[in-house]
Amino acid sequence: MSDQSLKRELTLHDRSASVDGHWFVSQPYNTDLIEAIEDKAKGDTEKDPTSIPSPFARFDLVKSAFRNLILRGDLRGSANDERMVSACFDVGEIFYNYDKFKSPRGPVRIITWDREQALRTLKNGSRNHQRLGSAIDLYLREDSGSYNFNGLRKIFILHYQSREGTGVIGGTSPATLFFTAPNDLGFVNITFGNHRVFDRNNPVPLHDRDIEYQVFWHGLKRFMPGFRELFPEVSEYLSRSLEILHSKNYEFWQRIGANGQNLREEAWNADFPELEFDTNQTVEFIAGNGGPAFKMRKVASGPEVIQGLSHFLISPTEETDETGARRPRYQGKPAPMILSKDFFEPIPYTRIPWKDTIDVKHYVPEDWRQNQRQLPGQADYYPYLTTSDFLEPYLIRLVYPIHSQRYFDGGLKNVQKSYLLPLKPDFFTFFSAQDLIRGGEVNIQMEERAGGSVRVTLQIPLGRWDASVQKVVPTGRSLKLSRMYYDDPTKTPSEEKNEGVIAEHQFGLTVFPFVQVKRPAYSDFKPMYRVHLVDRDVAAHSFKNEYKLSFFDAKNDVIPVPANRVRPRSQKAINSGAKSEVHVLEADFERIVVEVAGHRGVILPKFEIREMKDTVFTFAVDFGTTNTHVEFLTSEDRQPKPFTIDTDVQIATLYDPAFAEQDKGFNNTKASFISELVPLELMPERLGETYLCKFPQRTALIENRPSFSGENLFGFGDFNIGFLYEKTSLSDYTISTNLKWSDFSKNVKAQKRIEGFLQSLLLLIRNKVLLNGGDLSKTELLWFYPLSMVENQRNYFEGLWNKLFSETISRERVPRKVPESIAPFYWYSRGGSSSQPITSNLYPAALIDIGGGTSDIVIFENNEPSLLTSVRFAANAIFGDGFTLDGARARNGYYKKYHEEVEHHLKTNFGKLNTAYEAIQSGNHSEDIVAFYFSLKNNKDLAEKAAYDFNDRLANDADMKIVPLVFYTALIYHVARLMKANGKQFPRYIAFSGTGSKVLDILTPRNVALADLAKLIFEDVYGEPYHADGLDIVRERNSPKESTCKGGLKMPGLNFAREDDGTLEAKMDKIKTVLWGTTEDRLVVRGDTYQKIDSEVLQGVADEVKKFVDMLFGLEFSFSGKFGVNEGRLEQYKDILLRNLLQNVYSGWEMRREGLDNLNSPIEESLFFYPLLGALNQLAWEAANG
Repeated sequence: MSDQSLKRELTLHDRSASVDGHWFVSQPYNTDLIEAIEDKAKGDTEKDPTSIPSPFARFDLVKSAFRNLILRGDLRGSANDERMVSACFDVGEIFYNYDKFKSPRGPVRIITWDREQALRTLKNGSRNHQRLGSAIDLYLREDSGSYNFNGLRKIFILHYQSREGTGVIGGTSPATLFFTAPNDLGFVNITFGNHRVFDRNNPVPLHDRDIEYQVFWHGLKRFMPGFRELFPEVSEYLSRSLEILHSKNYEFWQRIGANGQNLREEAWNADFPELEFDTNQTVEFIAGNGGPAFKMRKVASGPEVIQGLSHFLISPTEETDETGARRPRYQGKPAPMILSKDFFEPIPYTRIPWKDTIDVKHYVPEDWRQNQRQLPGQADYYPYLTTSDFLEPYLIRLVYPIHSQRYFDGGLKNVQKSYLLPLKPDFFTFFSAQDLIRGGEVNIQMEERAGGSVRVTLQIPLGRWDASVQKVVPTGRSLKLSRMYYDDPTKTPSEEKNEGVIAEHQFGLTVFPFVQVKRPAYSDFKPMYRVHLVDRDVAAHSFKNEYKLSFFDAKNDVIPVPANRVRPRSQKAINSGAKSEVHVLEADFERIVVEVAGHRGVILPKFEIREMKDTVFTFAVDFGTTNTHVEFLTSEDRQPKPFTIDTDVQIATLYDPAFAEQDKGFNNTKASFISELVPLELMPERLGETYLCKFPQRTALIENRPSFSGENLFGFGDFNIGFLYEKTSLSDYTISTNLKWSDFSKNVKAQKRIEGFLQSLLLLIRNKVLLNGGDLSKTELLWFYPLSMVENQRNYFEGLWNKLFSETISRERVPRKVPESIAPFYWYSRGGSSSQPITSNLYPAALIDIGGGTSDIVIFENNEPSLLTSVRFAANAIFGDGFTLDGARARNGYYKKYHEEVEHHLKTNFGKLNTAYEAIQSGNHSEDIVAFYFSLKNNKDLAEKAAYDFNDRLANDADMKIVPLVFYTALIYHVARLMKANGKQFPRYIAFSGTGSKVLDILTPRNVALADLAKLIFEDVYGEPYHADGLDIVRERNSPKESTCKGGLKMPGLNFAREDDGTLEAKMDKIKTVLWGTTEDRLVVRGDTYQKIDSEVLQGVADEVKKFVDMLFGLEFSFSGKFGVNEGRLEQYKDILLRNLLQNVYSGWEMRREGLDNLNSPIEESLFFYPLLGALNQLAWEAANG
């Protein structure tokens, strides 16, 4: 080995210029020489270089990195240099955003190193400390020119502490403004936009950072005294960075301008206030030229700044307030953002534009209202919402399609099972139900996918803050939130993973009435709703589910519904039945939230919106013993019409009625109770001649055993009108009939039931007016009372009608009462009936109104009532149970003869109706049973299979016809006796009204036959021939009950604007006449009380009835030819009527006496009919037995 090969000079000089390979020119080290040194790692080492022998080596490394990068126009260089400069800007940006990261909320705190204080402490310390202090002081003095140590007073150090790591990460530098610590800073979890600080693999130059941060740097250069001289490398870097920005983003460049000329110092100082920390301490840089130290600046912090920058603000709907001004639905500040990871447009986010790489969580547990959420990819805390703030984890599936004409269906059409809207309350903080119903910028879409899953997509409009109007204004952009719901009951939803689960529940809901009124001009108006809920969750796993309904108004305020306004109806059992309840509300609501088993969904009714106009509605209500009828007319149409519900439907079921009609099994779930309970516990969808139910309507009340302990009870809540009574099974309900004559004076339950029935009627009336644009405040009501009703009873009903009317309809009008017997005359006299008009100008006209329990008789002369009376002898006398108050169907002739026939017909053709028949039989009241027989003719369901006409059956029953014959002739005989006793002429017309008058159809369809028989009776009583003009019978064969209401609506002189002064009532009392009912023409006079009825009077009644029976069966009249009566049994019938006659008189009197409160009360009705009540019952029994 040669000596030459062992020689290796350790030198930085280039030996290629050596002499003889040994000698070369040596010179001092300079920049050029250092730059010529070859870097085998190409400036990309795992660790930063640290060979400079100085405690301030880091300052020099950063300074060198800047110096190296500015050598190129694109500011590119070695990886180490780019990392060092990027890290310098990272430290600066952390200082710049210090308020977002400062402890104790954040991980960063500032530590101050005070030069003077630190050196003094070291020099006053131990020997080693003194040596260290002297060394540092030496370096500070020796290198003062290179690193600006002359102006250095303090260094501010950033300390980071978190679970990932702890340590110093950097601080301020007198050479480059900022420096980084030399250790591995990978534990620092701070991001700006999509850049994580100190990321060695992705250094970020200044021109790619937030424009406001760039403005901060260029402001430092422009406004900090001596910046160019103090930091020449940084200054040059900023100049070259600005040139790059000019080419990349001219709009941003204009914000700064060449050399920062577009920046204004006053504005810059305002936009970037001084950075303070701890207690009044300020971060500062070095002092130049002996002046004060320049203060570090920070971003103008606070949510208000972000609010002014972002285009992700939720753009809430605008609504009109009480003053008429348009205001955002949500007015809180700062205006919240809405964010989604599926948004891709680079619109302004905060100080940076949005990037689709920003990770937005689907679920954020912190409260956005308390500003506890940190913006994704940002250090800022700012209120924002995301998917799980608006979408529920569960999607409630129904077992039927939604009635989309009445309720918002979420855009999912043509499905067999619909879904509730899976919207959380926060959605309605910003938007209304109408926003979704209208669609447009705010909308929701549901899409069924493979495997039964459903994707729900919610579109939210975006906005920006307009400082000039101090509110969010729309930008025209929108953001979509989406969640997939899986049809897997074993799956648990995960809001974090954005995975929802479908939960199926069997329930129904109906809103009544389905109308909202534009705010009327008068203050007394208040909404009145009934919301009917049917819970059909009867499976073992869901039986204990409890449903909760919450109601919210248009202002998003919850409407309280006290517990006593939630009225229970039906109950369920495992695998059978259904539970139901009715919510009673007196406030308009916009949405309903359903909660069950931890699942929530929203129902949005699409209410009919009506405005009260000038139309005045006038209603007439005939509250009858057996049937109730309602008619109305308006100020625009003066022709009376029956109360119907057709296009003006009052209820809206959540299920589609067309579906329920076609699929009784509700998609094989057997949940038919959802639809079946609605007409039972509320009402049918429609009423009228072509529908199953109509007026006249049976006076029957349905209830579910409500508490009568004194609390308020509600029509269509605790009770409802029995529209389906006699039409379907009602075995699970309590049915009350004969309400009109119930003993309400002593019975609280009877009072509540009457009130419940009348309130239900008034709610129907109210809704009719509202749906048809009438003026509720001017609505008028006419109601009728029988002449047999004593004053105390009349006063009770008058007070009740007035109370309910003022509560339900109007306080500006007062209901009017009219005797039900005089009203039909005003219909007949005006030619309103199907027969000829009647008049009483020349001869009297008699009007007989036959109800279920009483018949009223009025004599008109000169078209005015001149005499009236009332008798307890009506349709129930024919079909009832005689003297038995508690019912005795087993001894009723009609039941005996027709029960098996009816039962067989129903079982054969319509078993469900037979169940209803069984329930009515259980009441044991024959009048209810026979009324059911009559109702079968009008039962639409039965008629489609095999109609049954009980009226027709009786019309062809020669044996049973004797009963209505005796009934008719007894009435005519009494009218004749009454008129003769009062000196009246023969009547020219006898008109019939009331449902009970339909019994005349059993006798004959021909009025002439009835008139011929009546004339014979009058001639027998008067003992002289009839006048030449004769007698005409007038009746409404198809609708006799309606004539009372129609006539009442045509009565002149009724004033609804003030309280009844009693004039009409006094007139009626004055002309009221009662015939004792004995053989004498004796009229009841003042002082005649029930106390005066003795054996002599009762014997006289028996003699009068015998006289009538003898007269009837002695008439020369073909009962067989005219009426089809079995004349072969006439003698038998006569014997039956006369058998036990006196006993029947006493029994009738005893029955009447039991109903009296005081025997000293004036006699109100003729005693003539007392025995006939039992005699007709006995006659029917014998006739049925053949």
